[in-house]
Amino acid sequence: MPSLPRRLPVLAALAAVLVLATACAGPGAEPETTPLPMVQPNPPLEAAELSLYGGVAQTDFGSQCTATLIETGVDEAPAYMLTNGHCVGLDTAPANQSVIDVAASGEATFFNVAGAKASTLLRVPAERVEYATMRARDIAVVRLASTLGALRAAGAVPLPIATTASAGTDVVNISVPTQGITSDDWVMRKGTCTTGADVDVIEWRWLWTNASTNDCEGVLGGASGSPLIAHGEIVSIINTTTLGVNVESGGFCYLGKPCAVTADGVNFEPGESYGVDITGVDACFVQGEFALGGACPLEVTTLWEPIGGGTFGADGTAGFGETPSLKLDANTDVRVRLTGPISVEHVALCDDPASYGAVEIDVVAGAEEPVVVPITLPTEDGYFVVCAAVAGQESLAARVLFTVDSVPASAGPQFSVTKLEDGEYYVDPLFDMPEIADIAFLLGPAASTSCDDYEAYQPYRRIPITVPGDELPARLCAIGFDLAGNRSPFSERVFEK
Repeated sequence: MPSLPRRLPVLAALAAVLVLATACAGPGAEPETTPLPMVQPNPPLEAAELSLYGGVAQTDFGSQCTATLIETGVDEAPAYMLTNGHCVGLDTAPANQSVIDVAASGEATFFNVAGAKASTLLRVPAERVEYATMRARDIAVVRLASTLGALRAAGAVPLPIATTASAGTDVVNISVPTQGITSDDWVMRKGTCTTGADVDVIEWRWLWTNASTNDCEGVLGGASGSPLIAHGEIVSIINTTTLGVNVESGGFCYLGKPCAVTADGVNFEPGESYGVDITGVDACFVQGEFALGGACPLEVTTLWEPIGGGTFGADGTAGFGETPSLKLDANTDVRVRLTGPISVEHVALCDDPASYGAVEIDVVAGAEEPVVVPITLPTEDGYFVVCAAVAGQESLAARVLFTVDSVPASAGPQFSVTKLEDGEYYVDPLFDMPEIADIAFLLGPAASTSCDDYEAYQPYRRIPITVPGDELPARLCAIGFDLAGNRSPFSERVFEK
C-alpha cells in the first residue's frame, strides 16, 4: 500500500461565512485558557424607539444580517442601505474581490420589533449591489427598489454616515441577531457600548485595515452590518467578534476567531468586537446618487481579483501538493512584494511605493490572460502578506494573506458514537476546522491493530464508520490533518462486546 500523504483531500465542508459565527493554534496567536461565557442577546428594542432607529432593518441579501438606511438628503433619489460585504455573498468570493453595480436579491424588513404584527412590517426588495468588498474593509452599499422619500414617508428613519470617528465614543448598537435564537425572537435589539482604538484584523483569508474595536455585547450571527450610532450618525458597522469563542479549541485567526495585528505581532483578544471604518463614505452619494471616484473613499482599481493565499507547511506546500502562488487579472504592470511576519508596519508597507524596490518578487507586464506569480514563503511560522499593486496605484494595493504553520493539532479527532440494538456501532470522527480539517482512520481487531501503523489508514469520507457487532472487540484509530497538512497524534477507541 502506498504511504499515507501528508494530508488527504479536504472533505470538511468550510462553513459559509457568517463572520459572526464559530471559527492553528495559529502562529503568533496567544490563546486564553478560560472559555468565554455564552453570548446573550441584547434586550429587544422598544416600539417607541422606532422614531430614532426605524431605519435599521433585518436583511437577507445573501445572508441573514442587519443594515441601515442611509440619509443622502435627496428624497427623490434611490434608497440605499449600508451593510457588510459578506452579507451580500462575498464570503465565498476571493478575499480581494470587489463588485460594482450587480443585481441584488432578497429584501430588507423594517420595524421588526418584539410583538410586531406582520401587517406592520415594511418589506422592501433589494435592486442592485452598488458596491461590495471584503478587501481592506467589509462593506456593501445596496440600492432598494424604492426612493428614500417613500421609505421616509412610511416611517423608516434614514441615518447619516459620520464624517469622522474617534476612540472612546459612546454608541448605540441596533441589530437583529439570529444565531442561537428561535425565529420568533428575530427582532430588533439595542445595546450600548464604547468604541476603542483602530487595529488591523486577520480572519481566515481576510485582512481588514483600520477596523475599529468596541466592547459591544450581544454580538451574534445576524448582527453583521449593524450600525454603531452616535449623535444620530453611523460611526461604524459591526463586522466580527471574539465573543463566545471556544478559546480552548485553538484555531485562532480562523473563521469566527479574528485576531488583531499589533506592534507585537498577531494576537487573539478575548471579548473584543470589530467594526468597519465607514467615515467619509457619505461622499460617495452625489446629489443622492451613489457614485465612485472623487472624494468617495471606496476603492476603484484595475486590479480587481487577485487570487491566492492560504495555509502552508514549513516546506512551502499544503496537503494537496500545491505551492504558494498569486494569480493576477490585471492587464497592466503589477508590482508584487512579500512582507512579514505581519505586524502593524508590514500592513502599511503595501501602500508605500518605495517599499517595493529591493524586495520586488516579480513584475507582470501587460497581460491579457491571468498571470500566476510563484511566491516563496519563509520557513518560519507566521502570517505573511503579499502586496500586489498596479504601478502608481500602491495606495490601492491588494493584501493577500499567507500562513506558514508547522504546528499540528495537539490531539487527534474526537468521536461521536451511536450504538445500535444489534450491537453494531456507528462512529463519526469529528472535524474541528482548521486544526482537524481532514481525517483518516484505521479499523481492525483490538488485539492486532496498531494506531501508529500510518500506512494502513484510509480516508474518512464523512460516511459513518460501521463497527460490526460480530467483529468486536475492535479498535478504531483516527488522525487529523490541519490546513497546512500537519498530522495530529492519533486518537483511538476500543469497542467491546
